[in-house]
Amino acid sequence: SGCVSASAYPCHMFTHPANDPDHPEYRGPGSWARTPGITTDIDRWCQTLRDLEPADDAWEAQTRIRALEELTSAAAAAQAREAVAFHQHRQREDAANDVPKREQGKYAGNEIALAKRVSPSTGRKFLSTSKAVVNDLPRTFEALASGSISEAKARIIADETAWLTPEEREFVDEEL
Repeated sequence: SGCVSASAYPCHMFTHPANDPDHPEYRGPGSWARTPGITTDIDRWCQTLRDLEPADDAWEAQTRIRALEELTSAAAAAQAREAVAFHQHRQREDAANDVPKREQGKYAGNEIALAKRVSPSTGRKFLSTSKAVVNDLPRTFEALASGSISEAKARIIADETAWLTPEEREFVDEEL
């Protein structure tokens, strides 16, 4: 089938038509984008950053560091939002394929790990944290998206409020 197999993982998590050189949507190694669009823009930004020469003075360097930190936070927020959306898509696809309810979306964190190039456990933790920040901590998410806080701070808030009731978590989110 052309699929890398792993004993506990469904085959669909290792293949995508855009990764198949014989598929009409193939865009190159590692490209999961089906059509040009936002991923093309992101690719261009990445190339711009790779080509960026160091700043000419300390003020410019510090300004760039600040701007890049805000970009990093905005990218982390976008990644979290996409992880939650991916999980929802996978749950719907699994439901449409008559996968038992308790199994629907079960491997989404593992698939996210592939996209992030991290271990499956790190991918699952990222998805869990993303769901908390996106769904349960809207002010934390807004702060992350605006670059006001780092991904590390958002993760700490999610982790340290995980044991609270939804009402308590909402209160903490508003207060912070």
